Amino acid sequence: MWLLWKLPTPPSNQRRVRHQPLTHCGWEEARLVPIPESFSGDSLTLTCTVTGNPLPRIIQWSRVNDTLPERAEILGTTLVMSRLSQSHNGTYLCQAHNNHGRAADHYTLLVYENITVAPTSIPDSFIPTSLTTMFAPEPKDPGAVVETHSAVPYAVIGGVLALLVFTIICVPYRYYLVLG
Repeated sequence: MWLLWKLPTPPSNQRRVRHQPLTHCGWEEARLVPIPESFSGDSLTLTCTVTGNPLPRIIQWSRVNDTLPERAEILGTTLVMSRLSQSHNGTYLCQAHNNHGRAADHYTLLVYENITVAPTSIPDSFIPTSLTTMFAPEPKDPGAVVETHSAVPYAVIGGVLALLVFTIICVPYRYYLVLG
């Protein structure tokens, strides 16, 4: 980027224009680096990495639509929260300012509850001795007879179907079945 800079007019009334390279004055970015999942009881450190010329000196931390948690501690560009719980869930915003503008970045925190499963004891009588025992179906009660269907209707349907096929195949060729 170049800046045209007019110098005072010299005594000979000639105009001079001097081209001066300008270091980039403006805002680059504010960035929060994503972190792995957070669980209840963990600590969290968010660092706002800012670049710009001049380097921003004012960095503000906030929580969108809420106030920062009581135990949140701001240490310059860093926001530290200890003993996380689901009450810390929300979007945290880092804003930085310099004379030429402002930039911001956000991080959405989702705290997962720790799930603990209490160990249970299994009586020896319930421990299977082999895979066969483990996956074998339970025997049915021999006193109860349960039939889900009868085999007779399928035999009748099969016989009728065979007679129908025989009739369709044999009639066009004039073969007749003689019953005696």
